[in-house]
Amino acid sequence: MNLLGDGIKFVVGEIYGLFKQSRQKKAEAVHQFEKLVELLTDSFNVFVSQNEQRGKLADLLEQNHRDSLPANNGYDDLFYKMYDQMNEDEKDLFKIIRGRTQVTMYGINQKLRKWADDYSAKTLVGQSTAAVENLDAELSQLRLHLGEWFAKFESNFKNDERRSLVYLDDEKEQGTPFPHNINKALKAVLAELKAE
Repeated sequence: MNLLGDGIKFVVGEIYGLFKQSRQKKAEAVHQFEKLVELLTDSFNVFVSQNEQRGKLADLLEQNHRDSLPANNGYDDLFYKMYDQMNEDEKDLFKIIRGRTQVTMYGINQKLRKWADDYSAKTLVGQSTAAVENLDAELSQLRLHLGEWFAKFESNFKNDERRSLVYLDDEKEQGTPFPHNINKALKAVLAELKAE
């Protein structure tokens, strides 16, 4: 009888250990996905702020240099071509935009790239569902977008002080756009994890 009781205790202990391990894995997945939510939120906020500044500079150039504006090939192209004609206020705003790209956006994109390189939804969740596969597709597009962003940063932006923005999905459509449905896909996976 003692042997049977010890066997039952062992099996129950093993089941409890597996359950505890599963809960820890789920908690780690939720934690990592919440970190991604924070990074995406930071990225979006910087992008919106950058676009506001970009719009202000474009408006100033339109007001102050209406007769010498080049054909519209995107904001970076406009600022690049108008750089030598900018007045002091316009150059100050240009420097803020460039600095934000060079420091803030670059830093956030580095963190996003590291997260996307370190994790996949399927690996974190441990199984494949429609929501997990959808998020992994969005993460794949994010990796591609960031790879192209850094390539353009290094080749176009970094060594040319007349460059202020690194856009891939603008009027020129030079690269893979940022995955527009990544937040929705991420929320779906988090909802699945929290429902279990």
